[in-house]
Amino acid sequence: MIEEENPWLAGLQQRVGPNADSARIADAVVPALREISAVLCPVIGGRGFGALYSRCLHLTGLDYPWLAGVREPVGTPGDFSALGRALAQQSSAQSMAGAVALLQKLSELLNSLIGISLTRQLLGSAWEHSLGGSRVKETLP
Repeated sequence: MIEEENPWLAGLQQRVGPNADSARIADAVVPALREISAVLCPVIGGRGFGALYSRCLHLTGLDYPWLAGVREPVGTPGDFSALGRALAQQSSAQSMAGAVALLQKLSELLNSLIGISLTRQLLGSAWEHSLGGSRVKETLP
């Protein structure tokens, strides 16, 4: 399901450690998504980001059904509290896998919408700022 060379997994594990509990994973993913939202909203708009995020949750929820039920309050971009609660309620393995899958899906959908180069530039800088790692920026698809 998740490959060892996955830059999202590597970046998240670098931030939280290899044996992190699900609450710590949620505490790392939520600020990362806030940073991504802050970077993307000027490019695709708040409603565009909301639609993209909802689509990512839906698609990722096909493999991780506990993500399909995550709904953030309408009109509050950057509020990922429902996702944080959902991540924290899972086992650490499920939380990590779901978070990585969600970030991968976000990257894939952005690639198809704005292109690989711009996705790399935007998500790489957001990830580097929020999680302090450059490996993701260098290896994003």
